[in-house]
Amino acid sequence: MKAKPLVLIADDDRHIREALASRLLQADFDVVGTGSADGAMALFDRRQPDAAILDVRMPDADGFAVCEYIRKKGSEIPVFFLTGADESIIRNHLATLTAAVGANHFVTKPYDGKTLALMLHDALKSKGRGITSEKPTCATRL
Repeated sequence: MKAKPLVLIADDDRHIREALASRLLQADFDVVGTGSADGAMALFDRRQPDAAILDVRMPDADGFAVCEYIRKKGSEIPVFFLTGADESIIRNHLATLTAAVGANHFVTKPYDGKTLALMLHDALKSKGRGITSEKPTCATRL
């Protein structure tokens, strides 16, 4: 039996980190979390996660720096950004930055945990790292 995919969550807001971890655990993921960019890079090196969800703004560095670190290590894991940005001009800029650093998606807060879990399943499936039980894709759920 294949192990559950491990997702790294980096968000300086403990409540968001815990709520997201809870939702992902329910969706058959294993989770490791931290409240800082430095912690995310250390956990990435130590645990080699299958995917990462990174807050854009953290006290020590931003999620873009963490994503660049992951990509410089040669990893192609799915990376999702979480952001509180709600203005369309900021979201458009974030979309450009997301693509520039090689991330997969950015998700605005508040987010739908169920949809995010489905997006992760789809991203991992396309990378050949999905879990053994068949999960519905976002497209089949809509």
